[in-house]
Amino acid sequence: MNKKIVIVALVIVGLVAVATLGVQMWAQHKVRAIIEQSVSGIGARVSLGRVGVNPFARAITLHDIRISAQPRDPLADRDSSGIVSFGVNIKRIRARGVNVKTLNVSSLTTDISSASLATAKGDKHSLVELFGSRIDVSDLATGHFTADSIVCSFGTGESDQNHISLREIACEGIDVARIIAQKALSIDSVKLGGTRLKSYKNRQIYEAPRHKPLLWQTIQALPIPVEIRHIAFLDADIEYDELSATGDSPGVVTLDDMHGEARNMTNIAEGNERFFRVDLQTVLMGEGDFVATCLFPVDAADDHWEVSGRLGATDLRSFNQALEPLMNVRIDSCNLQSLDFQIIGTHIESSVNLTMLYTDLNVELLRRHDHTRKLGLPTLVLDNFVLKHANPLPGQSVRQGSGTHTHDYERSTFNFIWKSVVPGVTRTVL
Repeated sequence: MNKKIVIVALVIVGLVAVATLGVQMWAQHKVRAIIEQSVSGIGARVSLGRVGVNPFARAITLHDIRISAQPRDPLADRDSSGIVSFGVNIKRIRARGVNVKTLNVSSLTTDISSASLATAKGDKHSLVELFGSRIDVSDLATGHFTADSIVCSFGTGESDQNHISLREIACEGIDVARIIAQKALSIDSVKLGGTRLKSYKNRQIYEAPRHKPLLWQTIQALPIPVEIRHIAFLDADIEYDELSATGDSPGVVTLDDMHGEARNMTNIAEGNERFFRVDLQTVLMGEGDFVATCLFPVDAADDHWEVSGRLGATDLRSFNQALEPLMNVRIDSCNLQSLDFQIIGTHIESSVNLTMLYTDLNVELLRRHDHTRKLGLPTLVLDNFVLKHANPLPGQSVRQGSGTHTHDYERSTFNFIWKSVVPGVTRTVL
């Protein structure tokens, strides 16, 4: 009797094992077919590792998925636009609540080891790389995304180079249902940590004139509705290097240890506030504490933006790393107590009002191709007859600086904002 029970048990175990193996083989074949069908037509290569099936928990786990493609030869097709290549290495995908008939799932977890995407548009190329990320989707309604590192490079490689890296990123409250149903991106919060941005511009290499949309215009023109309610950024460093048309070395502008937040970043005007707001704090040129509040329009029909800020006590000689190469000017001395400003603008023009308090201002005008030598007579005239060495001057009231600036459509948003401050500074010191 006992032998019969043992035999029956072994048969049952064997049947279960065979059935499980059969289900796994079927699942692997089915999943491979779905993946291959999804990427068909673009020359993609697909590699799928082990497939694990738990029929009791209605769960399927896929291991070691690799997808790569190079749709076209970038050297043979330089002037076209689109994807040059992409690759994804997925460590594991686990689907729970699987409906075998429809292949619908109730929740999904994806662990991505690395991913890359290279694109081209004319002579401009970009590369995005992502490492160590996880996507969690619960009940196919809300999702969570994290990544250990994201790196992005773009530009022409000669006249225009940009490099962005993120040490960490976390997105909470991703509305997956809305993405599927409405093709709209909605996220509750985004946290960015350890951002490094370096941008280089070489004005000595000719680049065909092109219109550069402002930051808010870019968001407004996105092809899908986007709504990100809150973005927090921590420990961001930004460096901009520019080689002027006649310069020998680039001018450098730096923003260090930047942190702050953005709210209501969206291109959906209905039901949202008029502006999306950015508040930030940073160290400007390695020397002065700088805070700013930016209000940018949500509605494309609204042509009004504002930026206000304050730069604290600073030795303005730190600005020479930008002024000497780009403007042929050197600050010999200047102790800035504070600079408070407010800019109001449209996409065409901006106006500024500012108060700049300082003492002991002395500058030199430099020879264009030899910054070790100053222009003697022009510097003498400037220093003795034009320049106001302090604000306020002894026995006088504080001077206010104001002025307007016309937007150069071939320059960036950052250029538009800081050039808007220049007329107010000029009216104060001259």
